[in-house]
Amino acid sequence: VYGGRRPAAELDSGAVSDMESVLSSHNGFNFRFDSRTALWDAMQAICRVGDYYPVPQGSEISVARDAPQDVDLMAFGVHNMIDAEILSQFDRVNATDGYRVQYTNPTTGLDAYVLYPPGSADPEDVALDGCTDRGTAQSFAEGLWARQQYRRQYLSWTTELEGHLAPIGA
Repeated sequence: VYGGRRPAAELDSGAVSDMESVLSSHNGFNFRFDSRTALWDAMQAICRVGDYYPVPQGSEISVARDAPQDVDLMAFGVHNMIDAEILSQFDRVNATDGYRVQYTNPTTGLDAYVLYPPGSADPEDVALDGCTDRGTAQSFAEGLWARQQYRRQYLSWTTELEGHLAPIGA
């Protein structure tokens, strides 16, 4: 039994193992939880360093990666979509022009920062707890910026798939 009083069998060990192999290219998650933290918040902090996020998959807790998927898991078209619409998202008033990501310098243990895009005059501050690798922090900042710039259109529709659900992150 681990945190949250959930049995270990409810943790998707295959997905966690895949996450571990992807994250083995850098020094991982280095953080000390020194106060009581909700299980879900702790999992989000751990996963965030590698662009993963925790997801409920049926009765299991799994992890999904924010990355292109190699295989299509479901297909939607006119035969199973009702009321489809395209939604657009625009910058809010007084939007920031970049991200300043805080990480921990592995040599000194002090806070260090990366800025993306370079030369941002009014960046949004984001703390990346557990990150002690400049390259990982830089990649995270670039990913935040890319999401802000390129994820501006969303599709919304109603469907009846008779109990078939698309996995979160698919």
